[in-house]
Amino acid sequence: NLVARWRSSEAEKDFQCRNGSITCAIKNCGILSHASKVYTHETYKCFEKEFLDGVPLIWREVAQNGTNYTFEVMMDEKSSRVRIVHFNTATIEIHCTCKKFAFCGYLCSHALRILSVKNVKKISNRYISRRWTKDAKKDMYGGNVVKFSQQYNTEVEVVFRNRDMEVEKELRKLCVSKNNELKENETNARAVIRSKNVKMSIIEELSSNDDHVVKAGDSKTSPILGPPCAKPKGVSNSRLKGHIEKRKSKASQFHKP
Repeated sequence: NLVARWRSSEAEKDFQCRNGSITCAIKNCGILSHASKVYTHETYKCFEKEFLDGVPLIWREVAQNGTNYTFEVMMDEKSSRVRIVHFNTATIEIHCTCKKFAFCGYLCSHALRILSVKNVKKISNRYISRRWTKDAKKDMYGGNVVKFSQQYNTEVEVVFRNRDMEVEKELRKLCVSKNNELKENETNARAVIRSKNVKMSIIEELSSNDDHVVKAGDSKTSPILGPPCAKPKGVSNSRLKGHIEKRKSKASQFHKP
């Protein structure tokens, strides 16, 4: 049944975490090596992705006060989304404005980028959430999983325990998925805004050029005259006769009997 499959999958993953090792994407990397030893395999994959996402990030030191440093971290020089990272070299405290640690329970790509720049080889204990470590069950069950299982492993408790752990796992995946979706939507929105700004600037430039052409052409065009004045009283409004018509008229007058 479903509970049995959950139990089997959980036991297999627990065995792999306790006895197996995971391959790091970058060899001889202190932070990744430390993370692979303390985190579960699933959590380590998320942590490793954040670390790799931070490799291409650009950073700039903007302030320093003793051991306190302030950095700006961004994707590229033209990026409008800038994260502020505060780092204390004495206490190894680090804070990022993206707040991902409070949201997911592990450090973000911006903070990991600064730790790499400052040659920090291990993750501070304050940034290792116990619920994502390999020893999480030891803390939950008093350090003796076998004894706990023998003493309290009733069918109902197993069902509830497995259900809670699966719900927590799904919630963590959902949080990561929604966070990535928000990032993608923000990027798309900024791209649309930039495109509209470019179009508006082109329209304004064309409009200013048209105004300039009209003003420049006004000096070369002839002035527009008003309509001719009405003829004075007594002057016929009939069509003016041509020279030939006038000669014919005079000739006809001479030939009349």
